[in-house]
Amino acid sequence: MKKSELRKIIKEELQAVLREKEEEVELSSDEQKIFDDIIGEGLTEAEVDFKDILSKVKRYARKGVLTATILAKLTSPTLGFTSDQVKDITQIANTEMSQDQQQSATISYKDLIKKAKKEGWKSAPGSIPLTMFVKKYDKNTNFELITAVGQTEAAAWQSADANMKANKMQTFKAGKQKVKLANGNIQVIYIMPVASF
Repeated sequence: MKKSELRKIIKEELQAVLREKEEEVELSSDEQKIFDDIIGEGLTEAEVDFKDILSKVKRYARKGVLTATILAKLTSPTLGFTSDQVKDITQIANTEMSQDQQQSATISYKDLIKKAKKEGWKSAPGSIPLTMFVKKYDKNTNFELITAVGQTEAAAWQSADANMKANKMQTFKAGKQKVKLANGNIQVIYIMPVASF
């Protein structure tokens, strides 16, 4: 069997798995084109080159068109990337994405409360209010914020979850907040106390 035939079979199988997966994130037509360019073309070439996929992720992230929804789909288990490959994709996206799409930042206790009030954060479903979450910590505690933006809340959480997993952070220990942005997108925020040694 030729490599090109094998690549075609792999592509068809991956696409079939993606179609069958009911809870898969829905992409807009523009997002689907970007996703297909990143994944689709790479699988039809004579040799699958993960470096080419990373290069495309980096290029789209720099342009500001790599959405949290695309990132969530790229890092989904159905694509069969190894955990190291998912981590590489997430790290490149985090490095290259614009500040308003996804970020990680450290903030003081006092500034966290101010930021949440100013931006109108709301508790995510199933989480405790921010004021109750921060009361568990000393007022000198700093917090790390892991944020992601998506067209839907589910897509934003998937992207934030992928970032947390790639950085080996446990989501059950984090505070969870969300806010609807002026452009209609949803920003989600994980809040983690920074360990002090």
